[in-house]
Amino acid sequence: MRAINPIFLLFASMVIFFIALFSFNTTNKKFSQEVVNYTEYKALALHYNAQYDYYSNKKQILNSLQHIIKTAHISNGNIIPQDKKIIFKAKKLSLVTAHKFINKLFNNQFNIIKLDIQKDSVYVEIGYIR
Repeated sequence: MRAINPIFLLFASMVIFFIALFSFNTTNKKFSQEVVNYTEYKALALHYNAQYDYYSNKKQILNSLQHIIKTAHISNGNIIPQDKKIIFKAKKLSLVTAHKFINKLFNNQFNIIKLDIQKDSVYVEIGYIR
């Protein structure tokens, strides 16, 4: 049997070392990219969770709508809560009152399904997630 050349052994071990180093470096880059993706995904999930919590809270939406109605000084409005939406009807409104109401409605976060504005009346359907 012949003996293994020490130069060949040294060269082979260096090649294996460089292959392992290259593999580790590419794996490290992939891992750091996955960490960045996870951080972005987590932030997006938290944002969606907050939006879901807001849009699924019927009581909070109803309270916000009642507050808007009070601050716009609407006395003849009618709020009708239904299964997946809240309907608000108001008739005989002045132009200033309707403008205040619509301005405050658009400045809040509501899932407005339908908005019908006539000369002296307003009809709004606000949806929420069940």
